[in-house]
This record gives sequence, structure tokens and C-alpha cells, in this order.
Amino acid sequence: MGDDPVEAALGEGLLAAMDAGDGIPRRGDRPVAIPDSGRGAGDAPVEVFTLDALARLPAGAGDGEAAARLLDEADRVDALAARCGDTVPAMVSLEDAAQIALDLPDVAEGERHGHRTWSVAGKAFAWERPFSKADIKRFGDARPPDGPILAVSVADLGEKEAVLAAASKGFFTIPHFDGYAAVLIQLKVVTKRALRAAIVDGWLACAPPKLADEFVGQEAKKRR
Repeated sequence: MGDDPVEAALGEGLLAAMDAGDGIPRRGDRPVAIPDSGRGAGDAPVEVFTLDALARLPAGAGDGEAAARLLDEADRVDALAARCGDTVPAMVSLEDAAQIALDLPDVAEGERHGHRTWSVAGKAFAWERPFSKADIKRFGDARPPDGPILAVSVADLGEKEAVLAAASKGFFTIPHFDGYAAVLIQLKVVTKRALRAAIVDGWLACAPPKLADEFVGQEAKKRR
């Protein structure tokens, strides 16, 4: 950890969780976390942890509780970044989501039901998912989230439950997705960091294990 006040706000303990063993947290044989030390224009200079990592911390805290705690910490980091003079990222667009997905290894863009879809090894991990008439009807008197909606795969229903329990801004589900390992993201309100984390997690859930391991190893080396 350096002297950067935003980086310090994450806490030594969170970064230490990434440094155990070979630095690649795993669930069984699959990698479950990506540290990203890079920053883009307007992004705060902080370490980025994927939602999968937030949902699967080492033993000692419940999955949902751990995810909620760390995502709350991320919100505090955003506020601190603003106070330190860093620009808070602007509203995320579908093009931003597309670029994040296409920056990952072996990703192909196509269409599914007429909507943009991103796949790895033939498996869709993120796709544009506007509401159907049936979806809107199920909202009843509640106002559906507006703007572009992205669906993103998660590893399993346990991770989905943890992600939703964390109540991170922009993440939600609908009855049509009950029993399905994916979450919905309202791009109008999600932060770019949280979106990238979710898309990377979706990619990890669908990528062949060898490709996922190689990617995680490369990302881990970047922050050493």
C-alpha cells in the first residue's frame, strides 16, 4: 500500500486477502477474483475487486454479509475519490459495456434475439436485455428501471444471491430470471468499476478453465 488516501481507504485486510498463496483466490480449481491496478480516464486510483471475489471472501464472514460490507466500502472510496479531486465516472453507456467485454480474451460480439451479446467459447456471459411487455406488466405499479439494461452471468445461484444481497447500485433481478444464474444491471446508475467487475465475473463463469487461469495469473502479475 502506498500513500494514496483512496487506496488506503480500501484497507490492508482487503488487499491481503488477494495475496494469499499464489495471489489468485479460487473456488475449487477456478479463479474467483481479479485485482486490477490500472485506471482509465476519470477512474479513481483504487484496486478493483470482482463481485465474485466480494461474494467469496475467506471463511469468517457470511457470503452476503461480506459482499455487502465490501461494496459499502467501495461506495466510501468513490466519495473519498471525489473529495481528493478525482472525477467521479460519468454515466455508463452500452458502448462502455461493449468495450469492457471486448477487452477480455477470446470474446466475440453477436446477437441473441436481436440484441447485442458477448460470448466466450460459445457461451454468452453478457447481453443487452430490454424488458418485454410481460416483464413490465409484472412490475405492477412500480416503475421499471429505465435506460439500457445489461444481463450478466454469475457463477451460480449462490453468487447471484450474494450480489443481490449486497444491494450495489444498479444491480437487480426480475421474476423471469428466477432460478437463472444471471443478474441485471441498470447502466444509467451503475458505476463503471462495478460494471467492469460484473462483466469480468461473468466472463470467468463462462470461460474455459485454462483460459480463465491464464487471465487471472496475468492480472495478478500486473499488481505486483
